[in-house]
Amino acid sequence: MNLKKIDKKLYKYIVIASSVMALVIVFILVVSIMSGGRVSYSAAESKIKAAAISYYAAREDELPIVGESVTLSIDTLVEAEKIKSLDKLLKDESATCTANVTVSNNNSYYLYSVILDCGEAYKTSLLTDKIKTDNTVVSSGDGLYSSNGSLLFRGEDLNNYVSFAGKTWRIVKINSDNSIRLIQIDGKEKATWDDRYNSDVNSNNGINNYRVSRIKDYVEELYDNEKEFSTEEKSYIVAQDICLERLAEDSYINEYRTCSDILENQYISLLSASEFVLSSIDSKCDSLDDNECTNYNYLANIDRSFWTITASTAKTDLVYQLSPTPYAIRASMSSTVNVVIHLSSNATYSSGDGSLESPYKINVK
Repeated sequence: MNLKKIDKKLYKYIVIASSVMALVIVFILVVSIMSGGRVSYSAAESKIKAAAISYYAAREDELPIVGESVTLSIDTLVEAEKIKSLDKLLKDESATCTANVTVSNNNSYYLYSVILDCGEAYKTSLLTDKIKTDNTVVSSGDGLYSSNGSLLFRGEDLNNYVSFAGKTWRIVKINSDNSIRLIQIDGKEKATWDDRYNSDVNSNNGINNYRVSRIKDYVEELYDNEKEFSTEEKSYIVAQDICLERLAEDSYINEYRTCSDILENQYISLLSASEFVLSSIDSKCDSLDDNECTNYNYLANIDRSFWTITASTAKTDLVYQLSPTPYAIRASMSSTVNVVIHLSSNATYSSGDGSLESPYKINVK
C-alpha cells in the first residue's frame, strides 16, 4: 500500500470538507445578516442604535453641533435599508410599536438614545422619568424636593445611588432641563486645590479662584482620561453652568440664593458648600457653620473629607472642604477629589432601584 498516495487523498478530502464547511458558515452568516431573526425589545434597541450610527456614518454633515440634538425616526432608517421594519424585527409579532433615535452632541461625543414605544407591552424609560416615578416630590422628611425649578434630594435615607463609568455616585438633583447632577462618592485620589504664590499672605498657600486653579485643571484631566471615562461614557455627560461661590461661614443659605459668578459650559467640576447645607432637612441648618447640617444629610455620610468648589470670603487662600461639615482650609493642602458631572436627560434606564445594593444603571451599549 502506498502511504504517500493515501496521505494525498486524505489531504484532498480534508481540504474539500473544510471548504464546504466554510461555505456553510458564510451562508449561515449571510442569511443571519439578511434575515436578522426576530429579537427581544432590548435587542431591538441595540439594533436600532447600530442602524442609526451606520446611517450617520455617511451623513456626518447632518449630525448636530455641540450642545444640540436631532431626532431620527425608525421609518427613515427602514427607508435607508439600515434596518427592517419593527413588525418584521420584533419577536413579539402582536406588538404595535414606534421608535425614534435622539442624537445629542455632547462635547463632540455623540449620544444615541433609542426610545422604543410598544404601548402597554414595552416602552423604553428615561432615567430621569424612572427617578421621578420612584421618588415622589415631598414637603417634609427624606425625599425629593421641588427647589427653584429643580428637584433636589434632601435627607439621609435616600435611594439616590447611581453606578456609572465604574464608579458609585449619588444624585444631587434633577435640573430644570432634566439633566441629572451626580457626585462621585468613592473618590480616592487626593490633590491640592491650588498651590500658587499668594501675595496677600506672602506664601504659596494658593489662590481660591477656581477659574485658574490647579483643581480645575486636575478634574478636567480626569474627564479627558479614557481610563476614567470612555468615549461612550463621555457621550452621556452634558455641560452645565457652574456657580463659583464665595461664602462666609455664617452666610445664610436657601434655595433662592443668587450667583454672582457663573462659569459656563462645564462638563466636570466639584460640589458647592451650599449644596451640602441644602441637602440637610434639619430645621436648624441655615449656614455653613451650623453643626446641625450634618443631621439628616446623606452628604455627611461620605467617608472621606473632600474638596468643594466654594471659596471663603475670610482670606484669598482659603477654600471649603467637607469634613463632614464645611471647613475652610488652605488651598495648598490636600484633600480627596469627588467630582460632579451631569448625565444627559436622554440617558435611558437599564436597571436598579437607586439603593446602594441596586443602584440605577443606564443603557451604555
